[in-house]
Amino acid sequence: YNPNGQDISNISFVSREKAMVKIEKDVMSRPSTLDKIRNDFEKERVSKIDSSKVRELAPFFKEKKDEFEGYTWIEPKTKPKYRNQNGFYLCFIKTKEGYPTNLRFVGQYTADNWLFIQTVKFNIDGNIWDYNPNDIKRDNNIKIWEWFDDNVESSNASLIEAIAYAKNPIKVRFIGRQYYDERIISKKEIKSILETIQYYKALGGKY
Repeated sequence: YNPNGQDISNISFVSREKAMVKIEKDVMSRPSTLDKIRNDFEKERVSKIDSSKVRELAPFFKEKKDEFEGYTWIEPKTKPKYRNQNGFYLCFIKTKEGYPTNLRFVGQYTADNWLFIQTVKFNIDGNIWDYNPNDIKRDNNIKIWEWFDDNVESSNASLIEAIAYAKNPIKVRFIGRQYYDERIISKKEIKSILETIQYYKALGGKY
C-alpha cells in the first residue's frame, strides 16, 4: 500500500523498506480527519465566545470542579445554599475543554407539610404559564422540601426566557395532589436567571 502514489517496485528490498518507512512517517505526520474536525470545532467555539460579556458576568458565579470527571459546575452566587430552601435558579456545566453544556432549571419548595407537587403555574406579567416538571424529588427533616432539576431544552426554553425578561416579581403556584401553595420569584432571582442565560451564551452555549 503506497498512499503517496510513489512507484517503489523496481528498487531493492532494503531501499524499498526505507522508502516505506519514510512514506509511513509522512502519512502519520499528517493531521487526521478527526483532528481536523476537532480543530474546526474548537475554532468555531472560540469564535462564539463573547469575552467582554464573560468578564462582566464571571464575578456573579462560582465554580465547583469535579476532580474525577474534569467538568466544572457553574452556579450563581445568589442560589440557595441548601436544597431545603425556597428558590429558583439556573446552573450549567463547563466541560474540561471549556465548553458550556447541560443548562439546568431548578425550582425548590419548602414548607411544614407535604404538597406532593405535580404541576407549577407561573404568572409572568399577567400571562399564565403551565409547567410540568420532569421529576419531583422530596426529602424531609424538621420541615419538608420538594424540588425539580430539569434540563433546559426546546420544550421549556420559552418559559425560562419569559422568566428571565419579566418586568415584575413572578407569582408561582405549586399545585399538589390536594392543595396548592404560592411563592414569589423576586426581582433578584429574575436578574440572576437572566445573568445565567447571558453567561451561558457568552461562553458559547446553546439550548
